Amino acid sequence: MRMRYRLTLAGMVLVLGTTLPLAAQDTPGQQDVIERLQGKNVLADEDTAALRAWVEQRVQALAAGDPAGSATAVKDLRGSYKGTPSFKEAYLTACAEVIGGAYKQAKRDAAARLIAVLNTLNEVPTYTVLTEALGDQRVPVRAAAAIGLRNLQSKLAAAGGNAFAESIAALRDAGKREESPVALQLIYRAMDYSGLGSSPDPKANAAAVLALLKSRGQQYGTRNVKAVGADRVGLILAGKLSGQLDDDGRRRLAIATAKMLHYAVMRYTSELHKIQDKTSSPLQIALRNRVELFIEAAEELLVSLTQPTAPPGVTRAMQEQPEGEKTISMKIAMNKWGDLIQERFQIDIHMEVTEDETPEETPEP
Repeated sequence: MRMRYRLTLAGMVLVLGTTLPLAAQDTPGQQDVIERLQGKNVLADEDTAALRAWVEQRVQALAAGDPAGSATAVKDLRGSYKGTPSFKEAYLTACAEVIGGAYKQAKRDAAARLIAVLNTLNEVPTYTVLTEALGDQRVPVRAAAAIGLRNLQSKLAAAGGNAFAESIAALRDAGKREESPVALQLIYRAMDYSGLGSSPDPKANAAAVLALLKSRGQQYGTRNVKAVGADRVGLILAGKLSGQLDDDGRRRLAIATAKMLHYAVMRYTSELHKIQDKTSSPLQIALRNRVELFIEAAEELLVSLTQPTAPPGVTRAMQEQPEGEKTISMKIAMNKWGDLIQERFQIDIHMEVTEDETPEETPEP
């Protein structure tokens, strides 16, 4: 009986330990405290300490992962960013510092939700946490960070100082090592300031996108690629920014794009064209579709950069040729690009065409 009592007490302690943050936050005095602080024009040290404790309780509840507790914590954290300028500044600082430390120890989904809470605040001081989170090992956390930086674009552009430069540099470096197609596309979108009319520093923006695509192009060139096809978003962005590059920059962009196109056509003609909507897995179908769109974007950018007299037409062959002739037609068109790229840049991207693929010549009458 004594042992049973001890086990029961231990169970009660465990339950109370996991619910204590929510119990504490639900006391009437706690909400009175935050409402009182929201009306203050000057926060004393004890006010700042009370505010931080309030934020910590909710962050702990969110990090614990209990669905009901997490929902309440998120609602409180999002809804309490209001009041005097002094309160909002202190609140933002507390959230950035507490969440910036807590998401690293939280489980994956809770960590992503913590970053998402910062995103809803949508203020420049959070960018340091977001850029750091781009290096997290978990895809949802990296994706949430990229979304946050995309949402912050207008404020980063207006902030001046190092905020924009540091954000773009962090996105560039994160993209170089990214292995998730979804996260990589979000990174490129966070680098795309065209929705604002223009980037605060178009040349720096273009240089960062070029550096990322050049690094990705090397992966395609060595056939060691993660997130195949996700660079379509980056190629479209590079097309928008190519006017900010000098001749050497455009040359490097063309070489990277050519390497990407070569790999994509090789992958498509060797295996992806065989994928059927009715019999293949959703992942295979998604990869095929992504590569088809990628080929189209890569060839379009190459045409823009090189201005050939007669564009080779890999995309046209892919879209218009019947299934039995598609792969050979794409390879022939790709080898026309190979001739042009080798002449212009001394890079060999020719593809092998086997004898059984070579179309028979029709005798002249």
